[in-house]
Amino acid sequence: MAEQTITRSLQPAIDPPDMPQEKEQSGDRPGSPNTVAIPGHSSELLPRLPENVKVEKLSLDGLPAELQIEIFKQVQHPADLVNVCLVSKKLHQNCLPALYRDITIDITDRDASRHTAMMLARENDGPNYVRALNLIYRSVESRTDDDKNDDNLLYALEVAMYVLGGIPKDKLRSFSWDSTTLLSTKLFFLLFKKQSNLKHIELSPVLHEPSLRLVDEFLKYPSHAKAVRNITSINIVPECTDCLDLAQAVLSRAINPINRFGLSIANIDAVVAPAAINPTGQVGDIVFSSIFKHRSNPTFAPMMLSSLYLEKVDLSYCKSTWCTAMSFGKLKTLQLRECIRPDLLLDALLFPLHGVAAELKHFNFFHSEALGERLIIPAIDRFLGSFTGLMTLQLRVVNDGTLPTIATLARHAETLETLYLSTWIYMGKYKSWAEADQLARLFKDMKNLKELAMPFHQLPLALDPWGTYNFRTIALPAIADHLPSLVTLNPLNWPKCQTAALGLPLKTYKASMRNIATVIFQDIQDHLPEGTESKLKLVVFGEDDSFEKYTSHLAGLVEASRNDLRRMMFLKVQGKEHYDDLDDNVVAVKIREEQVKRLGLPCETLACDFKYMMPGPNVMD
Repeated sequence: MAEQTITRSLQPAIDPPDMPQEKEQSGDRPGSPNTVAIPGHSSELLPRLPENVKVEKLSLDGLPAELQIEIFKQVQHPADLVNVCLVSKKLHQNCLPALYRDITIDITDRDASRHTAMMLARENDGPNYVRALNLIYRSVESRTDDDKNDDNLLYALEVAMYVLGGIPKDKLRSFSWDSTTLLSTKLFFLLFKKQSNLKHIELSPVLHEPSLRLVDEFLKYPSHAKAVRNITSINIVPECTDCLDLAQAVLSRAINPINRFGLSIANIDAVVAPAAINPTGQVGDIVFSSIFKHRSNPTFAPMMLSSLYLEKVDLSYCKSTWCTAMSFGKLKTLQLRECIRPDLLLDALLFPLHGVAAELKHFNFFHSEALGERLIIPAIDRFLGSFTGLMTLQLRVVNDGTLPTIATLARHAETLETLYLSTWIYMGKYKSWAEADQLARLFKDMKNLKELAMPFHQLPLALDPWGTYNFRTIALPAIADHLPSLVTLNPLNWPKCQTAALGLPLKTYKASMRNIATVIFQDIQDHLPEGTESKLKLVVFGEDDSFEKYTSHLAGLVEASRNDLRRMMFLKVQGKEHYDDLDDNVVAVKIREEQVKRLGLPCETLACDFKYMMPGPNVMD
């Protein structure tokens, strides 16, 4: 067989069918030192380059500036971009659009304010490239710290004003306020005054005097209406009827179709009932009728949504309200959190009248049912069984006691990349699959699954071969056999420690979890054929801080230390488990969540707080 090598720069320059004639004329023959073989074409040869011709190797620094900027936009971790900035002035300048494009600032931290001031320094060109700004403020949860909270809030709002004031005019495309604390009126209207090219806006509750109506203040200045005319994405977090009227004023002045819509009424005033008698005298949803008051306008057209997020929204009348203002035929992302009667909306999405959600890729659902209600899982089965192609499925259902059918989940097996199934019953107990054939049928065809978070039946503190159900001999082989792309495995339930007389210290319990993670890494690797490397890199135990820790499941753990139990993450590394080991073995090492992100590992399930998903890069362009 001819040698399979070629200079890359020569490959597109020669037309292979013309080569035989050219070789006859030139006298070159197969095997001649003046020829080289084309990969995949053993009978067709190319002339070698003369020795005095140099082929220039391309480097990042030699690429055009426009191409460098596009490459840097694909980098996921800001720390990598910072390192690139230190290489040269040219790379620093071309890296700024990607580095400053999406900025998140925790204004709670006073030490971070100094870095913020440096970022907005006059000699720094970075603020010219800021397109998305997310401000975070976390208040101290303590009754004794009320004065400190007030001081911190005033300081944080001053920092926020400084940050927003330092961004050049009309540069922002997205703004959000991530806090349970009310936004100040000055900050809110400063945003409208300076930024008129917004594409995404979050209408958070605004602190204002009762005599001041926000909607009147908004309509007072033409620049405010100009600021929202280009929005295509909006997340509304109202607290009173004034907030609802402001949302309606913003929506009615948007000249472009809204394709991303979010609404959370978790903090709405008690006087605004989720369902009440609307002004027309008909039973309906007063929240909906306030936000979409302008739908009576003849020019109103239903929103062609690509993303929908609803939290605590009453969907009892959704067929005659929400479904008349929205079309779901192009829906890609659907998030429903603690809504009233969400099953009615899922059933409505099955009918062509409202646009069948056949293009859905991401489904995020969180609901706490009343005991014995049993409405949600059947509705989810009907909905998921009506289409295929989901990439992300995150379900958290409390108090239902049932699981989605395996046949329904199997319809999306080939495309799923993230699967999060939390069926929490009560007192920290989960419903889970226990048989090997059930797990095999569930995981079958999930060749692309990268993240798996689910409870496992009776996960023991010690992975020994005893007991009626054995996680090590039933669950792990099913994972190894059917999930070749799995990178992150998250057993949502804590390893069982229920002997009350044990009195196990938290430190010992954490060490046992590290041993379990090491066994998981080793067993899955050993189960694979020789020469096949397992892609599993991360094992996580636990769900989140809201998990019920005072349960018989953890009765053997020292009671005083249960509050300190947090979700634990272990990374797979090669090393010596004991000092006298002769060879490196697979070892689990405890890491933090921010380290997971820096390593570039899939961690969407770890951030599964069922909150509003921020818009993607296309909104900020």
